Amino acid sequence: MILQYKNALNLLYGGKIGDILYDFAIELCEKSFKNKISPEIPIILTTAMSPYNRFAGWYSDKSHTIELARHYCYHGSDGIRARSIPEMLATLAHEFCHVYQYQVLGGRISARGPHRCKSWYQSITLASPFVCGVDIEGICIPSKSVREGEKVYKVNNPNSLTEVELTHFPDSIIKLAKADDRRLKGRLVGKPAV
Repeated sequence: MILQYKNALNLLYGGKIGDILYDFAIELCEKSFKNKISPEIPIILTTAMSPYNRFAGWYSDKSHTIELARHYCYHGSDGIRARSIPEMLATLAHEFCHVYQYQVLGGRISARGPHRCKSWYQSITLASPFVCGVDIEGICIPSKSVREGEKVYKVNNPNSLTEVELTHFPDSIIKLAKADDRRLKGRLVGKPAV
């Protein structure tokens, strides 16, 4: 089965890109998610527009596929070729976090969407050490409740990563680590996998 999956990806993306994508997915599922999800999820190159603004891919829990938007590839004389393998790997990491969010954590999402909820924060916390080389455990609480008299307000948590940064995992975390962000001091655990 593994060889068939790799061969299909190699045919689609050319060269040994299928090997790179599949080997990355195996390592991600093993190191981050303790094999609670399978790396053998169909990865589809789609010409459809993303349901989200400017996003490069998405996970469909209904069809159990990861779909990559076509701008990742170009059509050469010898078939479809990838433009940027690191960008594809970052998108796969992001989408595999959604797979974990839906399959293992039950797909519980907030009314504000799949990137602004505890299940998303749990998924990326598990993946971040391998994918980004950063341990983000405990700093995925972008807002906190504050009481003023009888009223309770939500305020930004200055010690946490922001909702926007958490939404744009893994790229945002990798950029913050490279910029030596104060919230990530002492949290680097290795080299990013993407």
